Amino acid sequence: MRIVLSILRYVFIYPALIFLLVSCALHSGTPPVQRVADGLSKEFNTGTVRLECPTACTLGWRLKSRHAKSLYENKLWTDLAALVMEVNYSSDLTYFYLGRAAEGMKQYEAAQTYYRLALTDLQRCDGWMNDCDGFDFPKDIRVRLSGLPAKKNQPHEEAGEKKSRVEPAETLFPSLPKLHAHTRHGTGFFINAQGLMVTNWHVVENAKAISVTTKGQTRNSAVLLVSDARCDLAVLKVAASAPNWLSLHRTVKRVRRGSEVMTVGFPQVSVQGQESKVTNGLISSLSGVADDAKFFQISVPIQPGNSGGPLVSREGLVVGVVTAKLSSKANGVSPENVNYAVKSDCLLDLLRTLPGKHRYESTKSKKVKVGKKAKTSRQDKDLSMVDLTERVEKTVGLVTVTLD
Repeated sequence: MRIVLSILRYVFIYPALIFLLVSCALHSGTPPVQRVADGLSKEFNTGTVRLECPTACTLGWRLKSRHAKSLYENKLWTDLAALVMEVNYSSDLTYFYLGRAAEGMKQYEAAQTYYRLALTDLQRCDGWMNDCDGFDFPKDIRVRLSGLPAKKNQPHEEAGEKKSRVEPAETLFPSLPKLHAHTRHGTGFFINAQGLMVTNWHVVENAKAISVTTKGQTRNSAVLLVSDARCDLAVLKVAASAPNWLSLHRTVKRVRRGSEVMTVGFPQVSVQGQESKVTNGLISSLSGVADDAKFFQISVPIQPGNSGGPLVSREGLVVGVVTAKLSSKANGVSPENVNYAVKSDCLLDLLRTLPGKHRYESTKSKKVKVGKKAKTSRQDKDLSMVDLTERVEKTVGLVTVTLD
């Protein structure tokens, strides 16, 4: 028996330990430390740090986890972030530490990103080798995430100039009559067959009741599942399945300025009626107000009621969610057709925070999904605007919000 154990030690255990030590050194050596030294204030504060060593750095993290917990308990946020980035170990706990460090340094947008990344890596803390360090995941992550303050990006007003404002498309014409005094209207679109629907947060904010009317005048109730005020997004669960839905673009970094896009929505239903309306245009800029990288600037015309509608590429993929337009005058010039859509990256991050029974499973190959007959071949890339409109309008709904 002793001979067998000796053989196992020399053949399996010792080589495995050597492999882990070498791998850990390779993954958590000079490059991560250099990144901490040179880019903590930039990469870390903008939420772009990604931990890239999920397995090989396990031992390295175990050796330093007690020190990390001590830094956390003593609120030494800069040192905590530097330690986590140096080890480069990817887990829910390490991303949680990054989020807590960012929150402690009042980098709330970065904290939100890191907390969401922690929610995507829960298997590390739920496994038989528990590395939770006394935390209750995912509960503690969601508590910190929900407690972050909503911080809207606003361009700075220069002396002597009147600042242009980005206003939700829902509030641009307050003098227009409404169907009811205490209701609000917007657009939403389905993203899976189980009835998950996306819209804007400002559409459903302070809602007492939410209903969705789809093509054919079918009306169903809906409830709010998760929201993100920073990206102006909300995910609803409609009390009905969806035979038609849209797939999300997984790599919006490939979207180019000048790309043609379109949306289908329900603008000014009290004046224009409840038939959906289609508008199209171009990606004017890859950033929003004050170079905000979360948004596209688009030339797609929008009006009150378009808020929450899908921004769809010619391939039939959602690249963004119609959100706002620039209003008021700056230097005496009134903005013309300067509109914005939040990128689908923000939406994908939000969908990762959905509770287990509503978990969203994205697909890589499917584009426009319309029941069982949806095509996913390269022919979808050549969709005419008429065909694309017919497909997209089957996935959108009129969102009606009762305020009291």
